[in-house]
Amino acid sequence: MSIALRLVGSVFAIILALRPVQADTPVSVLPAIDFASHFPWLVWVSSEGHDSEYPSGFRYKLISVRTADSSTVEFALVRQLTDGTKIVAIHAKGPLSKFDESSTRLLETMSRSVNVTFQRFDLRDVRDLAGLNNKIREYGWDASELPK
Repeated sequence: MSIALRLVGSVFAIILALRPVQADTPVSVLPAIDFASHFPWLVWVSSEGHDSEYPSGFRYKLISVRTADSSTVEFALVRQLTDGTKIVAIHAKGPLSKFDESSTRLLETMSRSVNVTFQRFDLRDVRDLAGLNNKIREYGWDASELPK
């Protein structure tokens, strides 16, 4: 079951996934980068939160990708549980020119509603896989499974 919503000003069409996505054939529901038509943009990672539904904890990650002409952004808000399970909470696409304002409102709402804070990681200057690998190492993320 999913619900289609629109953010303030009808900027982004939003799909809320109310349960983990399952498919017969594995399909990524996350924005994809190919360094030709789609490039990394911004990523936010939340502090660990806890609530009655997930007492062992969760984190949210907002992952965004821009088109080569910088006209469009695609993003996904992912809830990651402590056991590694990932659930896509929001997957949307819209004009890049409205993304800063919309993402700020979304993250402020999320921060208040689930009592977490978000840290932003800027990938806007990444143009190729080597640049992405360097940025990942710079931020101290796990680079053990990166392509060589």
